[in-house]
Amino acid sequence: ERNEVRQPAIFQLQIAEEILHPLGKLLASDSAAVRCFTLQAAAKLRHPSLLPAIIGQLDGLETRSTAISTLAAYDTAVLPYIESALTENQTSLSTQFSLVRISVQIVNGSAQKVLLPHLLHTNRELRLVLLTALQRSGYRATDEQDIRQIEAALQTEVERTAIILSANTTIAQSSEFSLLHAALQTDRQQAIQRILLLFSFLYDSPALRHVSDSLHLSSGEDRAQAVETVDLILSTPHKELLLPLIDNELSDIQRLSALDKRVSVLTATAEEWLHNIISGESDQFDDWTQACAIYGAVSSAAAAWRAPVAQFVQENAGNEKRPIALETGQWAVNVSAGEQKMLIIEKVSFLKGTTIFENVPEAVLASVAQVVEVVELPTHQQFISEGELARAMFIIVEGAVRVQKNGKPIAKLEAGDVVGELAIFDRQPRSADVVTTMPTVLLQLDRRTLREVMADRPEISDGIIHTLSQRIREQGALLAI
Repeated sequence: ERNEVRQPAIFQLQIAEEILHPLGKLLASDSAAVRCFTLQAAAKLRHPSLLPAIIGQLDGLETRSTAISTLAAYDTAVLPYIESALTENQTSLSTQFSLVRISVQIVNGSAQKVLLPHLLHTNRELRLVLLTALQRSGYRATDEQDIRQIEAALQTEVERTAIILSANTTIAQSSEFSLLHAALQTDRQQAIQRILLLFSFLYDSPALRHVSDSLHLSSGEDRAQAVETVDLILSTPHKELLLPLIDNELSDIQRLSALDKRVSVLTATAEEWLHNIISGESDQFDDWTQACAIYGAVSSAAAAWRAPVAQFVQENAGNEKRPIALETGQWAVNVSAGEQKMLIIEKVSFLKGTTIFENVPEAVLASVAQVVEVVELPTHQQFISEGELARAMFIIVEGAVRVQKNGKPIAKLEAGDVVGELAIFDRQPRSADVVTTMPTVLLQLDRRTLREVMADRPEISDGIIHTLSQRIREQGALLAI
């Protein structure tokens, strides 16, 4: 009888081993389609031994959405991997983003306990994703321990925001440091988002979501309403933390003065702030902000900055967490070496100057700039052909191009213009030929690569949608005349 009972269990174990081994191999296939089909099979099998290979598929654009669906089917079995990714910090940032977002789909809010200890994760972008996931999962701080944890996170976030304000106020508002000031302003806006999310765990969450949305609008009336809502629903100590950051009637100096009552506000000279940012000694300032500080300091022709920049480059050679700052630092050290390749920071300036990216913050565009390719073409070179499937868009850095149909010119485009931007949205056949009329330098942005970046940085999609909405409104206004 025992043999009769045991036989099916052993038989099932053999079947499982026979299935799992080929599935593991198929998940390593060169074919994205094969990997997607395998992920669908893994979702039905839900065997824990497949989880590492499934998580590995989050890094690929072609397999990411299927991998996310598969991991959602595993439910709470994914939690140890989310904890490991957040704690050990050996997983790519893209995969960390995906794992945290998957946590929202885990039933009964089980992921909340895994996410809460990481409210002050060193990566500010990941903190924002993590806080958003907690809000979407319906998290609310109820017991005293949770409330103390949220209060501590709030205090730290506001102190960090005060540091950003202090640096931005002290460093001279000059053309050399315009990118640095824009970076610090973006840091401040993202910090306010995180602070509002933290408050949503203590107060009416829908009301604070509305406040966050209103603060992003350019209308003074909407922003004033947001300030009024905060004034109504927050306690006095909490209002003293938030109102100085969002009240547009205050100058930055007044903001710092108001915050000084509740948090420790660091003060320093402009030179001290620049040295702090350029050295990269703390995690307060990210890769992009540091690159902007290096670029501005060297562009200001201040020889005093050469030594700290050179020291940073020497001490951080091969640091994968600071690629833009390192590239900018290496340029600064070799600035007298003659013509060099186009820097990421310069690519950002060109991207920002185009209509399609004008509403995307420079700090976010840095992610795009890292994946664009510089293409140099001679005169009379055709690089877009009518009827071919659209795979990329181009931005003209130098030179000029002619758009033509059936050999007849229909438009001339010059430096700063964008060619083939509809390739971002679909792969419809090109409607015309495009030919260079002089030696031309282009930035080429592959559609698939951009979509991969957009999956991690929704601000890019938001900015593009905002720009297209403006165009539609403008066209509508013209038609109404």
